[in-house]
Order: sequence, then structure tokens, then C-alpha cells
Amino acid sequence: MSEEYDVIVVGSAFAGAVAAKTAAEKGLKVLLLERSTEPGEKIVSGGILTHDAFSEPGLEFIKEAPLERELKGVKWIMCNENGEAPLDLTFRSTDGSRVGYTIYCYDFCKWLTQLAVDAGAEFRNNTTVVDVIKKDGSVRGVVTEKGEKINSKVVIAADGGKSLIGIKAGVRRKLPPENVENCVVLDFTIPEREIRRLGLSDTFEVYWGTLTPADIGSYVWIFPYKESFHLGVGALVSSRKSPTIFMERFLHSNLWKDRFEDIVKFRSWMWNTVPLWSALDREEKMLEETYGNGVLIAGDAGGFLDSFTCAGFYGSMVSGMLAGETAAEAISKDDVSEQGLSIYEEKYKKRLIWRLMQRPWRRDVIAGIGGEKIIQLSSNISNYVIRAGFDQPKPSDLMLLFGGFLPILRYIGPFLNRKLPMLFNELMLIMGVAK
Repeated sequence: MSEEYDVIVVGSAFAGAVAAKTAAEKGLKVLLLERSTEPGEKIVSGGILTHDAFSEPGLEFIKEAPLERELKGVKWIMCNENGEAPLDLTFRSTDGSRVGYTIYCYDFCKWLTQLAVDAGAEFRNNTTVVDVIKKDGSVRGVVTEKGEKINSKVVIAADGGKSLIGIKAGVRRKLPPENVENCVVLDFTIPEREIRRLGLSDTFEVYWGTLTPADIGSYVWIFPYKESFHLGVGALVSSRKSPTIFMERFLHSNLWKDRFEDIVKFRSWMWNTVPLWSALDREEKMLEETYGNGVLIAGDAGGFLDSFTCAGFYGSMVSGMLAGETAAEAISKDDVSEQGLSIYEEKYKKRLIWRLMQRPWRRDVIAGIGGEKIIQLSSNISNYVIRAGFDQPKPSDLMLLFGGFLPILRYIGPFLNRKLPMLFNELMLIMGVAK
């Protein structure tokens, strides 16, 4: 006889663990499936949990999470491939507020999964889901690589940016290569005193310039932790270039050798594939819906990213929480159809993450110009500044710079035509002229 659950959650990272925790707290029989031996094992890198997460209703529990280092600023360094930097800019909070906290995904996901188990969810590791069970056009469970069929009333797909389950369920599509980035991340240990000396105690660093050329659409970053840091670089899949090329270039640069080489110890390396922009754009057909008959999509699988910063931890946890709530409400009403689960969209559209995802930078500028072109333009600008700083600008650089502005010039007229009436009305409201 096949097993039966109220909810099956696929993936035990930020979205999945919170979805399982929330559904279990509502009294549902929940199964949380993870393909790895331990939660977070496939995403052993880290990142920044932005400050918005700590004021999100329902996520108060993360204040007890294994946080690493509080960040209050970012340093932008424009450098050439030799590690020479004519310009660096540091942006810091002046009112005591924070950018967020760095976290290790491995530790954080284990902690979240334990919360789900403590709430009553069943956790099963080393289990890879390869398909969904469908009955009368509705998702009714999952199929594992071992051929096991596990039934449920609702399946929550929290299986990452590629989301095989979302695709199998017919709810979303494969993301286009210009919206996906391959990243290589190196993990180094470093003494606390050196973290302070380098100015990394509460600041992370971003490196722009000819080190990472415009056509790969990326930059180098350093995220500091308690006694370690991650050095990472990415490259758009559409660029057909490996980020390891640019990682090696950085490690051979004077900037790395002079600042880090003699005081750090290499510990491990990771390779990640991440969605670059939010996928919740039905006009672009990257994601049709976030729900269907018997299925909900959460986290990176559903494109819950802050489209301006590409930060995904916060959006993943919010969407996971709301997916768990939605499943419980739909099951209590005995309606897990697409219509019954549509309250999921109503819920997240009332949250801050939706406003962040729907910033004009995504819905208008990114959709109208293209995220890849915007990244290339920013890289072109920084590359020109680098060469100008060393008195080495070339005519071809200037042509690239002006060429990068052409998509914006073609777009700015229609954009203003659409947005000026709205902006004018908002100005009138502020002035008290309109009501």
C-alpha cells in the first residue's frame, strides 16, 4: 500500500523547511524530502540574509538562527585584471541600521529543518524526486528515483531554481540562459584580527572592472563570516564562459596577493547555479503560475527573489511560510484545486517581498531592456572608469559605453509615457492637491 500524507514538500532548504514547519504547526501530516544526506549539503556556500526578513510577520523565529556577521555597509572596488584599483567607494549605514547578516546555508538549513521536525514534520533524506503523480489533471503525490510512489493532497515544490517538480507539474518552464548564472565560490578561513584589519568586520566587498568583462555579466564578491569568508564570481549561462577563468584571474592578481594570500587558508570550493532575476514574470513566460491543481511553488523554484539585489533567502522563507499556510487552509476546506490554492498568490502579493520583486527595475527596466544588457552596461561603465583611471582608455571602450546606452535610449520614451501620469498623480497626492 502506498503512503499517504497531507503535504509533501520537495527540498529542505530555506523555502522547503519553512513550508514543512508551517504546515506541521497547522496540524497536517507532512513529509519533507531531501535528495542529499543532510539539509543544505548541496548549498554549502553562504550569503546575506537581508534586514527585511527580521521584520517580516511570521518569521520572528529567525532571530534565534545561527547568524554569522552583522553587515552595515558595502565597498565597491573598480579594478583591472592586475588588481590595481584607482577607485573604491564604501557605502555605510549612517543611522545604525544594517544591511543584514551573513549566514552559512549548511548550518542555517539544518537548523530550519530541525524546526520542521520539532513541529511534527517527517524528514526523509537521500531521496530524489523525479516525477509527480497526477490524477484527473491534479498533482496527487511524487515518484522517487527508486520508483516509490508517495501520495499527498498537496505537493509544495521547493526544489531550487531549476525546479524539476514545477516543470513536471506543468506550472512553470525552464528559465532562459540569460537569466541563469553559474557561480564558483571558494571558502577560506582567516583570523578575526585580519578580518578587522581588512575592514571586513561589518562590510562586504564587490569588485568591478576589466577583471570580469562585460560579456559575462558578473562581478567578484567577498562575503565575510566569523572567522572565514567566501570569494565568489559568476557568469551568465548565455555568455558560454566559465566563471573559473575569472576566479583564477583574481587569485593571480596583485589585489589578492597583497591583501589575502599570506593570511588565509583554503578550505573548500562550491559550484552553484542560481536564477539571476525573479522568475515571476508571466509576460516573459518564465513562470506561468505559482500554483496549480494540488501543487504550490516556493523559493527559487517560484522566482521569489528581490529583483534589484537578487537576494533570495528572505523571499524563499516568506514564500515557504505562505505555501504552508495555503496548503493548510485549502485542505481544511477540502479544496486543493487550482482555484482553492490561488489564495497563495493573494497572500504573497500583500507582503513586502512582492513589492521588492515588482520594483520598476524588474517589471519595466529589466523587462523592457533585458537584464543581460543592464549588467553589460554597468560593466562597460566600470571598465571605462578603470582604463580612464590608468590613462588607458581605448576608442573601442568608448564605443562600447555609448553602445550600451542605446537600449535605454530606445526604451526611455515609452517608459516615461507610461509612468509620468502615475508619478504626476503621486506628486499631487503628496502635495494634497489630489485625493
